[in-house]
Amino acid sequence: MVIKKLQALHDRVLVEPLDLGERKSGAILIPDTKDDKVRIGKVVSTGPGKMEFGTKVEVVAKPGDVVVLPKMIGQRVEIEDKEYWLIPDREIIAVVELEED
Repeated sequence: MVIKKLQALHDRVLVEPLDLGERKSGAILIPDTKDDKVRIGKVVSTGPGKMEFGTKVEVVAKPGDVVVLPKMIGQRVEIEDKEYWLIPDREIIAVVELEED
């Protein structure tokens, strides 16, 4: 069975991995080594948020955002032969803006 569509729920974020190789953006060098690989991806969809102590907590990431993720990624899923990551919003380290070459 093949997944054709996946919608993130609650505070989850669906992220498509980006392979940037080794790039230098301003003063930040993003390495491409197996031991110290920075995980970067593009947000595809998000859940609506979650309830905490009676208050709705919105998801910070938005579709289209490019995000930095921890080495240990949440759940890997495959949709139509492409790999995605499904992670809690709180695990996103940063939202970044990439410089076009």
